[in-house]
Amino acid sequence: MKVEPIVPSENAMRDEERKKRSIELKRELVINESNIMHKLKHCPNIVAYEDESFFDLVIDGKVEGCYFCLRMEYLSCLGDLLKKRGAFELSEMNIRRLASDIANGIKAAHDMGIIHRDIKPSNFFLDPQSGIFKLGDFNISKETEYTRTFAGTNGYLAPEVYKAKSDIGEYYTKLADIYSFGICLYVLMNDLYMPFEREYNIPSEEAIDMRIHGRALPPPVNCSAAFANIILRACAYERRDRYQSIDELIQDLKRLEKVPVRPAPQINEQNYHASAQRRPEAAAARRPEEAKPRQEKYAGKSVIGAFNPVPLIAFILSMLVLAGLGIAIFLLLNDSSNSPLQPITSITASKDSINIDIKENVEITEVECPDVIKTDSLEPMFGYKFSTELLSADRSLILYVNDGAGDELQWEAPQGINVSAERQQSAYMVTIDATDSYGTDQDTAVKFYSADKKVSCRVDVHIRNTGPFKEDIHLASSDPEIISFNENNKYSIHGEGNVTLYWMYGDDVKYSKDVKVVK
Repeated sequence: MKVEPIVPSENAMRDEERKKRSIELKRELVINESNIMHKLKHCPNIVAYEDESFFDLVIDGKVEGCYFCLRMEYLSCLGDLLKKRGAFELSEMNIRRLASDIANGIKAAHDMGIIHRDIKPSNFFLDPQSGIFKLGDFNISKETEYTRTFAGTNGYLAPEVYKAKSDIGEYYTKLADIYSFGICLYVLMNDLYMPFEREYNIPSEEAIDMRIHGRALPPPVNCSAAFANIILRACAYERRDRYQSIDELIQDLKRLEKVPVRPAPQINEQNYHASAQRRPEAAAARRPEEAKPRQEKYAGKSVIGAFNPVPLIAFILSMLVLAGLGIAIFLLLNDSSNSPLQPITSITASKDSINIDIKENVEITEVECPDVIKTDSLEPMFGYKFSTELLSADRSLILYVNDGAGDELQWEAPQGINVSAERQQSAYMVTIDATDSYGTDQDTAVKFYSADKKVSCRVDVHIRNTGPFKEDIHLASSDPEIISFNENNKYSIHGEGNVTLYWMYGDDVKYSKDVKVVK
């Protein structure tokens, strides 16, 4: 049972009209959720809707709102399970099952033209009887092909959702759900850490900021390379690099069923995520340790059973001495400085090709424009000062090499392309920077190979200077019937009044100023 109080927001309490409007808006949200759940009620991977009802909320004899009651099937919330250590196994096999079930729930919504907009672990539910995972909470979901309304949970939102909040020309689609789903899987396979949290030992807010500005994600630590590829493609920064539909992701998950999985990670107190207690979406849980004998208290310490510890201590000390001798002999016979490194025998790239669109961002810091524009004056100087930076000039991918490879990855890159790589166990986080190709389009490739050049891998690189660039700055008016501008930023006055002038860069407003126009 979900009970939602529908009451006016605090700042609307004193105004009857605003109070009424606030209640209606909240009522529309809960009705929206019940309508969507009713449409999806036959999908086995959507939380089953049963019925709904409204009850008046009466305070001092006056109706001040209502309660909305939505009756659904009784399930276990993944967010709650993750708070209880050992209640949910974070093995790859288990997360793959979750991924398959939740993906089918997302598919049911997307097939009905619905964007969920709040996909996160605490909106995943488990049927304890059947073991089926289900998607729930459609409170802010929307039946649309695209939208720009800022909605969802921080940390799981796609980059384009953040952009749409501040850029009137931005919007997002169902691909935002796929990104959120990818981040969920990433967290579940990464000891419940968000990307970059552990690598850089930073708060989740800073880690999120790195991600939404295009920093390439390292692979999650507890999954196979094949599963990591699926996760990283789902939460790719650029929309065109993501799965273009949830169906594509489901097909890859089906192909993955034949790939062996890693065992579940063991509980590690040092790696236990401190933020789990404060953040239900990334609540901490670890696989329970193997069953141990019953433990009892002895002299203030925990020991196995009740026994005399002295013989055991003596035995351990003697074994340590022998072990020390053995290690010393082993090191003498196996001088690592003379041992050849294991070569790279395989190189696999997460992408066969990458597209780099070089754009330029301009920030206008100051303009030269009079406060009053008159027809009988000389043409005013609409000058401006600006700063500029290149955007999207670098892209990232992951290269996997065989486990135990000791030699370093090599590469050859054409002029205008700079490559850097950071090794993380059997994977390399590779950044391809095309800043030096500014102004030049080209189709080329970067070749990666082993030290002995017996093994190689080719990644195609397509570079396009897509703009806009600073010469594209143009002026616009809030009221073209008073003053308008042509493509050369020359103005024509048609009437009188107060208007706002906009300095536009592409579709973005970079600067604005209120002026008075007098004929």
